[in-house]
Amino acid sequence: MCLIESIKKHEGFVAIVYKDSLGIDTIGYGFAIKDLELDEDICSLILERKLENLISRVDNKFSWYKYMPQDIKDVVVEMCYQLGVTGVSKFKKTISYLQNKQWEDASIEMLDSKWAKQTPNRAEELSNRVRVVASGLWKFKSRWTWFKWLFCPMFRLIWPYNPNGLQFSPNRLFSVPY
Repeated sequence: MCLIESIKKHEGFVAIVYKDSLGIDTIGYGFAIKDLELDEDICSLILERKLENLISRVDNKFSWYKYMPQDIKDVVVEMCYQLGVTGVSKFKKTISYLQNKQWEDASIEMLDSKWAKQTPNRAEELSNRVRVVASGLWKFKSRWTWFKWLFCPMFRLIWPYNPNGLQFSPNRLFSVPY
């Protein structure tokens, strides 16, 4: 039996924090929380897994979620990440406005909360993302991305090479601030 398998066998795996025989908070294969150091890449993997699970829970809780623009979905998931699905469920007016695609009202209502007072920077940023959807700029951005995807290959066909050795960039022809 290899070392890793032996440790796994003797420690056992526990997915949640528990007290070991000495009363020390522990998780996983006997990892003492007080001694645990996580690299950023490991934390990124954990975050990805948590988000997969969370998105599924959000989709099950809010029937309207799947019909929202991606920017709105991202805001809802981030709020649920911070507050929990149950916590976001208490935002009755905001949820109603989101369901009815009243983006401007939803963005204002988000800021009228205890959450916005506790984490004002995050709340303001997420509210602004909803406000951008209200302004219609997200549609323009999506259409612009589609336009570039569709027409840039045509420019490459028109100018297959540059005799001066300079690289042609069709993006320079059209500069649109996002």
